[in-house]
Amino acid sequence: FPSHDMVGGILAAMKIKLQTMKLRYEPGKDENELIQLLDNCNEELYKIIDDLHSPEFEERDLSIIIGERIEMISKATGISIAFNQVPLNIIEQTAIKIYRIICELLTNSIKHSGCSEISLVVEKSGDILNINYADNGIGMQALSNPNGRGVQNIKSRIAFLQGNMEVNSKTGETRYTINIPINKQDEGPTIVTGK
Repeated sequence: FPSHDMVGGILAAMKIKLQTMKLRYEPGKDENELIQLLDNCNEELYKIIDDLHSPEFEERDLSIIIGERIEMISKATGISIAFNQVPLNIIEQTAIKIYRIICELLTNSIKHSGCSEISLVVEKSGDILNINYADNGIGMQALSNPNGRGVQNIKSRIAFLQGNMEVNSKTGETRYTINIPINKQDEGPTIVTGK
């Protein structure tokens, strides 16, 4: 089945489950089944999102798109985010995956770390794209599930791009060092960096 068909099927199953719960409720069991259905739906939605095509990435450099996202997040949350905006010139499909890794890092910091500052450096060094990301939050050891869905999504996207990630965390700082190989076919044309 295509993923969007799977999502429709899972949502229909959830509706039936809720209707059944109105007639016959089994505490604990029903909630766990609904949570499992939601998890399955969420996984399918991630597959759909990963397959989406965005013309924005054809027309604009990844660094500009990241910069705009960071500006929006900083205004909305009050978190100070330092970002080195340098042209990256990476093709659309690779750029989208890198963008999603960075969005997941930002989301994890906002939702879980309680940070007030984030630092992001994205730069090419030869045939490697380096992503250095840090926040000044509570540290992963303070989290009840330090390897939750967000971290798993980051790991799977990095693995898909044949990259690697190192995480160092302590109270007051969590630092991600990500290296992704950029082949000649991943390099896009030079794109005007203006808006």
